[in-house]
Amino acid sequence: MGGIERHVTSRRHFLQQGLLGAAAVAGGSFLHTIGVGPSRAYAGGAGAPDRGGEPGSLILIWLSGGASQLETFDPKPGTRIGGPTKGVKTPIRGVQLAEGLPRTAEIFDRFSLVRSMVTREGAHERGHFLMHTSYLPNPAVSIPTIGAWCAHGLGAKDLEIPRNITILEPSMPGGALGTDLDPLMIGNPDRPLDDVKPRRDGSRLERRLALLEAKERQFVTPRAKKGDDNAAGYRAEVARAARKFMMGELSAFEIEKEPESVRRRYGDSGFGKGCLLARRLVEAGVPAIEVRLGNWDGHAANFLLTGNLTPSLDAGLSSLVTDLEERDLLDRTVVVVATEFGRTPSINPADGRDHHPNGFSVAMAGGKLRRGAVLGETDSAGSGMPSDPVTAPDLHATILKALGLDPKEEVWTDIGRPLPATDGGKPIARLLQG
Repeated sequence: MGGIERHVTSRRHFLQQGLLGAAAVAGGSFLHTIGVGPSRAYAGGAGAPDRGGEPGSLILIWLSGGASQLETFDPKPGTRIGGPTKGVKTPIRGVQLAEGLPRTAEIFDRFSLVRSMVTREGAHERGHFLMHTSYLPNPAVSIPTIGAWCAHGLGAKDLEIPRNITILEPSMPGGALGTDLDPLMIGNPDRPLDDVKPRRDGSRLERRLALLEAKERQFVTPRAKKGDDNAAGYRAEVARAARKFMMGELSAFEIEKEPESVRRRYGDSGFGKGCLLARRLVEAGVPAIEVRLGNWDGHAANFLLTGNLTPSLDAGLSSLVTDLEERDLLDRTVVVVATEFGRTPSINPADGRDHHPNGFSVAMAGGKLRRGAVLGETDSAGSGMPSDPVTAPDLHATILKALGLDPKEEVWTDIGRPLPATDGGKPIARLLQG
């Protein structure tokens, strides 16, 4: 999203360049130095790492561009504002989804639905920032995303693959929580780590690093030998990158190992493959994953646009939630389907809908969320204030609470001020269990 995303640090780039072009390590066997032992290879299903049964992951399904609530989670079939979009029944009484989401509708009793998201941000970048952080943009403060907070607070601390991963489009950095929580960008789920191929014996990597170490030894200063300047941090980062390169957990990225029947169920779209990859990453212990689907910017030909996008959303989302439930992972994983704002009830002359931050929808499933809960309602005209309006801070507080995290946790920023995980948000009791 414009200027926001140009600052993303790519861990993929670091792995490629850091290992092959700037690997500096201490003498002796590099693999021994960094402590690479038997690999913890991804097995999936029953063979996945035991994470103690606690909530462990957030999967954010991001509908970039501003998805229309009327063509997804809050259709108004047969009304003046509904357009040609028909509805399909769900197991929740009185709740329909748009006709493009039939498989999701069948399992929608696993979800909670908010139909009353309200913000004041009708511009893409500001809406994107607000819905990812719960804060308005502030040039003086590097505000973490909710994904960074989950990467910070969940999962195994010794995880040897990145803790924050974004699939298909760039996302925002880790902010005040640190660059180590910047998201790894996966552009193509079919070839997620194209230049990172683990070699089990490590011989080729060790030879390269030994050669580079010999060259670097010429530049080591007395201070660097004591580890009291930037060289120590540099060497630690290279060691961490090499561990990631060698660990068997990288096999979690190999969706081609899934049975053909499973891959077919998720669909052949990039988004469907991204959802399948997200499920495998949850099984590997990754605490923060974002999968993006766009572009939903339907100013013109909105119904054609959404009609082309909803089948991919339906196949990927329904398969993801079903698989998580079947693998006993849904109770410790929260899946959130969100966007920066909704679309106007009125249909413009270009057969489109314009930006509308008043009364759009967010669907969620898993964790400690209450199944079948529905909050808020838009009127038949779609233009008034929805009932039970929900703000971005309250939504974030609810998601964090559903994952067992404290929405009031703080981090100290570079300018010496405490920054809470949400901008004053309070968890919404009606969306949470007990």
